[in-house]
Amino acid sequence: MDELERLALLELEQMAHLCAKDMKFYKGLFDALEALNMARDNFVLKTLLEKGVVTFKPHGNSMTPKIDSGDQVVVKKVSVKALRVGDVVYAKVKGAYYLHLLSAIGQDGYQISNNHGHVNGWAKAESVFGVCVQVKEKVLISDEELKEREK
Repeated sequence: MDELERLALLELEQMAHLCAKDMKFYKGLFDALEALNMARDNFVLKTLLEKGVVTFKPHGNSMTPKIDSGDQVVVKKVSVKALRVGDVVYAKVKGAYYLHLLSAIGQDGYQISNNHGHVNGWAKAESVFGVCVQVKEKVLISDEELKEREK
C-alpha cells in the first residue's frame, strides 16, 4: 500500500468514527424525544382516566387543518356509545397513542386515521379513551350533544 492509499484509508476510518459518534448522538436524541412523547401520552391518559377531562397541546401535522401542531385541545372521557365517525378521538393503536380521526366503526372496533387519509389501524372499545370536544376556542361537541349521544 502506498502513502496515498494509507492516508485515504486513515481518513475513511476517521470519517467512519465520526459518523458512528453522530449516530450515537442522534439515536440518543431520538430515544429522548420518544421518551418525552411517551411521558406526555401517559400524562394525557392518566389525567383523562382520573379526571374525565384533559387539556393539552398535541404536536405534529397529521391532523391539519382540523388541529394544528401546538393547538390547545380538550378531550373528554365518554362511552363508546357517544362516538361518531368524524370525531377526533384519543386512542391507542398498535402500542401508540393518537389524537386522530375516527374514520369508521365496525363490529370489531374503531378505525383510527389521520386527517390526510392514512389509516393507523383498528382499536378495540377499551383502547378509545376520549373524544376531542374543543380545539383552541372552537367547541367541536357541546356538553348537550354529548349527553344526547349517550342516550
